[in-house]
Amino acid sequence: MEHLTELFIILGTAVVMPITIVTMSLRHKRYKLELEHRERMELKTGMSDNSLTSAELKDIIRQTVEEATLPLQNKVADLEGELRLLKSTTAIASSATESDMEKSVGKAKVQA
Repeated sequence: MEHLTELFIILGTAVVMPITIVTMSLRHKRYKLELEHRERMELKTGMSDNSLTSAELKDIIRQTVEEATLPLQNKVADLEGELRLLKSTTAIASSATESDMEKSVGKAKVQA
């Protein structure tokens, strides 16, 4: 049983290590070829590759949307403030009207 475990460890290492090394070397070679291709394209066109990463693009979009919606957000905040003021004014006027109505109703009952 112990020999079987050792055998699996040795075979696993003998198989996994070369695969890992070959994969790493192929990735490096691909990266190097892509870099050389970009450099050749820059030389041919005279322009550099100014492509953005997805994170940079998301940041730019987020900032643009924030800048574009800022006036709308300010207007909404102003309207909400006016609505609160209107509600509080209406509540005060409503309570004053109700108390006046009760007085007039009360007077009408006394006079009748």
